[in-house]
Amino acid sequence: MSEAVEAKGMYITEQQVKAVNVLLAAVNVAQGKGAFSLADSTAVFEAVKCFIPPPAEEEPQEEATAS
Repeated sequence: MSEAVEAKGMYITEQQVKAVNVLLAAVNVAQGKGAFSLADSTAVFEAVKCFIPPPAEEEPQEEATAS
């Protein structure tokens, strides 16, 4: 039996996480083959974005000034 992980009051197992990853990969393949209408594609994309972490913000680098 897999150990459950708490996520905002909801418990998911490692097996469930892997299953969601497989489903997301399948959605990407299907979309690449044109399986969804434009409206459906938009809805699927919005749902998939929920599982994609935002990109890490880069800290601004100070430019070295030559004196």
